[in-house]
Amino acid sequence: MLSYETLDSIADAYIPLLGAVAIAFIAVALIRKEWQLAVRRFFSILSGLVIAYGFMFIDKALQIWSRYGLDYSTHTAVALGGK
Repeated sequence: MLSYETLDSIADAYIPLLGAVAIAFIAVALIRKEWQLAVRRFFSILSGLVIAYGFMFIDKALQIWSRYGLDYSTHTAVALGGK
């Protein structure tokens, strides 16, 4: 079983990679002058981030996860938002 530190390092590596891929998809749409597609992709990514970090803010304010001895994972939230 991998340790928490190892899993955290893996998550810290793939989140920026997902961001780079998302930016590349937007760039491809812009290069092809597909403006509507680029805007849709941008707002799709933005909405996923707002949801992920919005839930993090709510969790910190209300201590939802910590009541159960858990920790809110922005890594998981951002990864799920990218799907």
